[in-house]
Amino acid sequence: MNQPMRGYPDRSGRCSLLLAAGLLMLMAVLFLRPSAAGASTPNLNQLEVGVDSYFLFTLDYEVPADSTANKIRVQVYSLTGDELQFTETYTSYSPGSHQSRRLYTPLSPGAYKLRVTTYNNLVTPDPDNPASPGDIAVTVYDNHGSGYIISPGDRTLQVPVTLWSKSGLQAGIPIEIEVMGGNEGFYSYASFLSSAAEGGAQYSGLPPGYYRIVIPAFAADGIQYGEESQKLRISEEADDLIISSFELSPENLPTQLEFEDTDLEAGYISGEISWEAPQIDEDTIQEYRVYFENAAGAKLDSVPLVAEPVNLDQYGYYWIEVLRAIVPEGAAWLQLYIWDGVNEQRTPAVVKLWDVPVIPDAHLEDDSPASHVISPLAVWPKARAESLFAAYVISRAGQYGSESEIVARIPAANADQYSYGLPQITAAGLTEAYQGYYLGVELEDGTLGPVQVPLLLADRLAIDGALPEPLPNPYSEAGFSYAAPQNVTFLDTDPVDGQIGGLLTWTNEEIYNTPTAFDIYFMDSSNQVVGSLARIFYDRWVFPDAQRPTVSYRIPDHTPVPDGAVTIGIYTRVAEYTSTVPGTVGIQERGGLASLIVTPGTMSPAFSTGTLSYTVTVPSYADAVEVQAAGNQAATALSINGIIASSGVSKTVLLNPTSQVTVIPVDVYSASGQNTEYSITVVKGTPAPVSLELGSLSLSAASVAFDPAQKEYSVAVTGSVYDITVTAAPSDNRAVLNINGTQTGHKTVHLTEGMNVITVTVSSPNEGESGSDTYRIYVYRAFSVDDPVSTDLAGLSVTPGTIHFDKNTLYYSLSVPAGISAVSVTAAVYDLRAEVEMNQQPFISPQALELETGLNLFAITVKDPNNAANYKVYLLSITREDTAQESPVRQAIRAATGSEPGAKIRLDALMQFLNSPSSRQDWNGDEVFNADDLSVILQETDPYFIVPASS
Repeated sequence: MNQPMRGYPDRSGRCSLLLAAGLLMLMAVLFLRPSAAGASTPNLNQLEVGVDSYFLFTLDYEVPADSTANKIRVQVYSLTGDELQFTETYTSYSPGSHQSRRLYTPLSPGAYKLRVTTYNNLVTPDPDNPASPGDIAVTVYDNHGSGYIISPGDRTLQVPVTLWSKSGLQAGIPIEIEVMGGNEGFYSYASFLSSAAEGGAQYSGLPPGYYRIVIPAFAADGIQYGEESQKLRISEEADDLIISSFELSPENLPTQLEFEDTDLEAGYISGEISWEAPQIDEDTIQEYRVYFENAAGAKLDSVPLVAEPVNLDQYGYYWIEVLRAIVPEGAAWLQLYIWDGVNEQRTPAVVKLWDVPVIPDAHLEDDSPASHVISPLAVWPKARAESLFAAYVISRAGQYGSESEIVARIPAANADQYSYGLPQITAAGLTEAYQGYYLGVELEDGTLGPVQVPLLLADRLAIDGALPEPLPNPYSEAGFSYAAPQNVTFLDTDPVDGQIGGLLTWTNEEIYNTPTAFDIYFMDSSNQVVGSLARIFYDRWVFPDAQRPTVSYRIPDHTPVPDGAVTIGIYTRVAEYTSTVPGTVGIQERGGLASLIVTPGTMSPAFSTGTLSYTVTVPSYADAVEVQAAGNQAATALSINGIIASSGVSKTVLLNPTSQVTVIPVDVYSASGQNTEYSITVVKGTPAPVSLELGSLSLSAASVAFDPAQKEYSVAVTGSVYDITVTAAPSDNRAVLNINGTQTGHKTVHLTEGMNVITVTVSSPNEGESGSDTYRIYVYRAFSVDDPVSTDLAGLSVTPGTIHFDKNTLYYSLSVPAGISAVSVTAAVYDLRAEVEMNQQPFISPQALELETGLNLFAITVKDPNNAANYKVYLLSITREDTAQESPVRQAIRAATGSEPGAKIRLDALMQFLNSPSSRQDWNGDEVFNADDLSVILQETDPYFIVPASS
């Protein structure tokens, strides 16, 4: 029963429109009351009108028991103007009943009134000209003058139009859109529009319903195009945007090229190719030609066709055989051309090129260990040419060859292996009407690819006699035996002793009766059953064109082989009977390892015969490992790192000296010809960073109290000491040691009178490890009492900060961030007899200096205490930056990393800035970003500006 609507239908995803939509629907869903006297039309009681979710009027009423009317006519008029919109008439033969009707004619948004007429057509055939006014009853409903509102719909229909022609896409194509009401197929109105400039049309404000879009025949660019039309339904649950695409082709050119490759070898094609014949002017065509084209539409090699006329079938399609051809590099399409005796012309007939088999080795596995319960798991490797399609599609075959139904779409994700679980099935419920599965692909435009791989259900069974014993056809002696499978092959992929796994294949030889299943057993040397393996349910519609198709079943790895089993036997089953004998193949197990030991190191995961890949971590200094491998019963030989080795005997393998990783293959050989390849990846542990700390330090002519954390030492020797020998060693023997620039741990240094500075530098030899640590030794050799006092400095440093000291340079300047409020100044005199003052105050090194914002000047005076005229002044200028005047680079760093103004910046924050878009600016004013700008950043971030990431 169609009840009057009292509110807007709930639509998921349109909550933002709820209030407005509800108001509109409240206007549209008012119970109708006649404006004339009386509440009902004679012959009807309690007539109510509503609007359903498709924006169509509905009638709900009672037919009185004494009604004589058998017809109800409803006429809908616009509220103003009185234009008749449509008329619908219904038969009413059930006095005393409750009836509901829908007016199937859609209306444009607006206000309407209804004129309801009841009459008996046997008495009054024409209600507009009644023989007697008493024979009919007419009532007009206009909602007391307000009318009844049909609200605008909220759906949008886009109709893109592509026109095949010499000049490409065309604009101004006339498009006719017709709205089709209900399932009756009549049209309520038509709207003639022009396409937009890009070649399409858009229609807004549509309610759900049935639509028909028509592009009438027309001529453009001197080419005649025939009429094209499409029908579609916008459902109540559909998305807001419905798209229907038109591709218009000339009537004088062939279209609809189709081709299916039947050549199973990759890189080759063959088969039949077809196309729809031109509708007009075909007499001008002398020859059809087919070419390979690449993705950009460039012509490649021609496709060889048989040298005979093409065949035109009853449906207007040409058919011709494609000879075996090599697919050229880059080929993506097959394109049909025509030749008129002078010129060759490209046509709209084009098809994607598919080189089958697109999806090799696709199969269904039974993921349920229970007998007679199937949990189908579709498994397949990545298809060739995966970039040509959007998704893999699993469909279920229709019964008796009818159209298949799509059950799953799996996006093409460039994975090496795919799998998809299908609904569980009880094997006992499968009958001859069983429908199998297919695996295919879906193109980017949503269409299905031409190739589908059959997937047969298999019931994996426990080896306990779960299958019934083979039961040959009782009429086999009279010549009615069923054919056994032939060409049975099997290669074991499971290296574990007593277990098998791998692909089992055979051909179906029973071509006179349709097999319903193939039963697979383990059999002994006398061809007696010793265990059940699986039942494969066969669907004849999977192979409609093949007389003897190849069927396959992948035996899961780790399937145990029962005692006494030497062959696998496959029986053809037709209903309850089987073939008299099986098709068989011998069981030759694949060899594997029984043990594997690698020393030194830790192996992961722990060894298991069925696990083929391992990782072994060894110390960073290791240069070789010992590999000991032993084969199992099926193994006939093995090799380690490509060299034949004895089972259970260790073999030394040298590690790659230039790499942290060495891969060692271990191959196991067996009588079946199947080699099992194990792989050991040996990884040297990551060495700890080289320590830059000094381990020991001694002098020949003086003693020092060495502490690795102390970086500066001072000693004094008499004037009679002319040389001193420095002996040092790093705490890490991997470190490189330099004494006064010479790479050594033992060096004699000549001393001059006064202060001598000796540097000991520790650095890392490893690429990628930068930095060094420097220790300084100040050796003072006494002057002769007769020598004048030297007023030179031997050293000057500021912490934090960097200056490059030279005793002859008297002026130094540097800047520090606003967050640095004090520095430490260290000064060493060349002559210990000299006195040092800073800003006319005695100087004791090191000395802390408070800094004001802006310029700070410090005068360091070195003077002879016995001669006031003998002095030297060193000037130190330190600018403490103002927070408000911080450089643009530092401001950018702080903005990007959230550092506080004036504070030091963590090293990790600086690295974050260097790797962010904020750093890629013109910092040096040359209007481009390049290496010079990186130099500016590094110059602005002196070491004193940075603290470690852990601070």
